Amino acid sequence: MKKFSLFIFFILMYFLGYTQNFPACNFIHFSENYVNPAVSGKDACAFAQITNTNQWLGVNGAPATQSFLGSTRLEKAKSLNSYHGISVLVNHDKNADYSTFGVHADYAFHMLIRKESNTYLSLGLRFSFGQAILNESQLDRSVFDPLVTGVIRSVWNPNASTGLYIYNSKFFGGFSALQLLPSISNISENNTNTFDRMYFLQAGVIIPDRSENYTFLPEIRFIADEKIDKYLDVQLKALIRDKFMAAIAYRHSIDVIPGTPNAIISSLGLNINNFYMTYFYSLGLSGLQQHFNGVHNILLGYRICFTRRSAVDCPVYN
Repeated sequence: MKKFSLFIFFILMYFLGYTQNFPACNFIHFSENYVNPAVSGKDACAFAQITNTNQWLGVNGAPATQSFLGSTRLEKAKSLNSYHGISVLVNHDKNADYSTFGVHADYAFHMLIRKESNTYLSLGLRFSFGQAILNESQLDRSVFDPLVTGVIRSVWNPNASTGLYIYNSKFFGGFSALQLLPSISNISENNTNTFDRMYFLQAGVIIPDRSENYTFLPEIRFIADEKIDKYLDVQLKALIRDKFMAAIAYRHSIDVIPGTPNAIISSLGLNINNFYMTYFYSLGLSGLQQHFNGVHNILLGYRICFTRRSAVDCPVYN
């Protein structure tokens, strides 16, 4: 039984390491900043937010992720023809005895490309430094297994990402490529984890109603990596009187056409003065995901809106 448990552990390490290198697929629902460095500084308001994500509730060593994101705009006092944005992202991801820690610094340059519609194009770069840790000391070693030595192993990996983004008060769209540098984490002799490139393509429109009490943001996204994972997201978000937010998204796996249902993601948010909070719930629709209680996400943030001209109005929710 103990040998079987060790076997299951290493199978989970492979599966989780493959799906949790950087949990960007779920993070995109928190904010575009997580997956596209070109978004840094897009909003007139600076903000800082923390998130906590829990998966597979009730399972020992289930995946859990925490993050911190801070972003602000740097602009010239007399002109909004161009400006700069910077962001800092810190994320920690833990799956049983395997964990990752990453620090990411983003820079974006925004330039006005069409004055009549106040349309901007931004280009962004991200520099990342990450650590992967495998803690074997907590494994049951009463039964000898040459694969388990009981040590704590760690490796560090630098990386880089890039993106572009186009936006105005009526539409937005972007493309980003994450983890551009080839990076292999030889965390142990028998556990090699490859950090694959990920690609994000998105487009959406902003539709206010005539009373200006409601704003609707339909959006479509395509997500892919260098292996076989490909997803199509369709999302509808509603902002209500600058106080409340509600959104529903459907994710479809298109590894093989016509694909299969993957997840439904819902979210509710509340804005109180400069504070904002959002709860996300993702219900898996395929394979192993159906046997657990979904993915629970909590976001808490604070926004600082400076007295200055804005290229695009500061939204209630990122």
